[in-house]
Amino acid sequence: MLRIDGRDKYKYKFPGGHILDTENFKESAQRETLEEISCKVNIKGEPIFYLHKLDDSLHLILVHYLADIVEGKPLPTTEIKEVGWFDLNNLPDNVFDNVIIILTQVGNQVI
Repeated sequence: MLRIDGRDKYKYKFPGGHILDTENFKESAQRETLEEISCKVNIKGEPIFYLHKLDDSLHLILVHYLADIVEGKPLPTTEIKEVGWFDLNNLPDNVFDNVIIILTQVGNQVI
């Protein structure tokens, strides 16, 4: 599942955002997914980390999880312009770098 919004020049990426002080990684992923695409998810397995270098002095650690949708249908919310399912072998050109890298790492675990 990828979502797109206008704040990032219409690039597709995974649901996500900032972690709150009261949350762990899994809770943050569940909350952000519900807020952004209106779905409750069950997190599967361990996190997958990606170091995103914005410039020489600023780096972000992105935390990714595989998850199953347990409630809801993926829909855009006020933050999100579009959501969509894509064939792993035919992704749109306008995806963030971490999407391709993470999908390559998880390989056949993604159904």
